[in-house]
Amino acid sequence: MTEQVSNEVIRITGLRSQIGIASSKFVAGVAASLAVTSPLIVERGQERAFLTPLSIELLPISPEATAWLKRLGLRTIGQVADLPV
Repeated sequence: MTEQVSNEVIRITGLRSQIGIASSKFVAGVAASLAVTSPLIVERGQERAFLTPLSIELLPISPEATAWLKRLGLRTIGQVADLPV
């Protein structure tokens, strides 16, 4: 179904779409940003495994916050998620 949607967008507009499907808006948005050639689906329950290795650059935070996390030695979303509250 997702391939059909992607192909229909190309047919109608001539533009390639980036489609991400997940159980939350954030994960779907990240998936879409990484979906270069075909739709990317993150199955329910696989969100953490999907996000863990990804760069903190994908987090919806300010450049200053990103720089602060990098100064702390944090480079991946998983490293940030593993921090104690």
